[in-house]
Amino acid sequence: FDPPLRAGLEALVLGAFAALRWVVLGGKGYAQGGGMGLPPEDLALSLCPAGLYYLRVLLFPAGLTFELSVSPASEAPLLAGGGLAVLGLVAWLAVRARSRARPLTLAAAWVLVALFPVTLLQLVFPLKILVANRFAYPALGGIAILAAFLAARGPRFAALTAVALAAFLPLTAVRAATWRSPAALWEDVAARDPENPRARLFLAERALREGDHAGARAILLAARARTRGHPKFAALLGDACWLLAAEGRYRHLSREQVDLLRQALAAFEEAAAAWRAGSPEDRNLHRPTLLSAAALAALLGRPELARKRAEEFVRSGDELTPSRGVLRRLDLLLSRLDSRRDAELRAALLGVRTALLERRRR
Repeated sequence: FDPPLRAGLEALVLGAFAALRWVVLGGKGYAQGGGMGLPPEDLALSLCPAGLYYLRVLLFPAGLTFELSVSPASEAPLLAGGGLAVLGLVAWLAVRARSRARPLTLAAAWVLVALFPVTLLQLVFPLKILVANRFAYPALGGIAILAAFLAARGPRFAALTAVALAAFLPLTAVRAATWRSPAALWEDVAARDPENPRARLFLAERALREGDHAGARAILLAARARTRGHPKFAALLGDACWLLAAEGRYRHLSREQVDLLRQALAAFEEAAAAWRAGSPEDRNLHRPTLLSAAALAALLGRPELARKRAEEFVRSGDELTPSRGVLRRLDLLLSRLDSRRDAELRAALLGVRTALLERRRR
């Protein structure tokens, strides 16, 4: 092909790849317009450490983790500068070696193009996950080209390449073992990054399912510094505190039970406030949280707050699953409302209860 035509075809292929990769990553699990809530300038700088991380794991894939927490570049300016410098070096290598060692140009270009949709393209189409090990898999083609280029240089280079590749086998075996179950993956994340919010969330939900209410509460409290303002964490903390308090009897509440119930109410109020402010996260928990706040306020002798949250619960059009827990809290709220003063509100709540029971029978 003539040079202009060849350049046009290459640009078309690269554009098609970038578009396809964005479509794949733009599915329900990844697409998000906010770039994890980072300001545009911070997002731009944070992509430099991300690029540096990808290049490091491509050459030496140790210390991998299912869920990564990359600090904003404003907190690590040297890391941002280093990432930008290394990415520039790879680009320079791709241009410099194009006449003497075209395989090196191809390898470097492959890596840069493969990483483009998950680095620079995020400036235009930010992803829900800023950086992930799996995003680097397509770039491994560049490493394969590099290995083939070195192996073709002679017997010594071929032997060194074989030894280097063989050294990665134990790393592969160890890493593959963590994929045996979701629990193993999140436990590995928590071990490497104890404050990782998503790992804390998984471990807390598992503890709640297993009935370890104290353990769930401890896990969520340990992550409070990084999860304030996230409604699901607050709602789960409220559930953990309430369920822990409910292990005793309600008739004669101890001081410890009262403290736990107050913590639960504060957590439910924090979650409700986040949703009220417009948070789109986990809206399926919004209405149950309002119900929990209303029932708990009534239990703690705060009738005005109970009425306010109950009215908000009735007005809400969000999803409500007819679970036993929801029905129990609804019954608790109904038992605590004044039959005369709150007659209209009780009637509305009874209507909700009837609808939930009908859904359960289906």
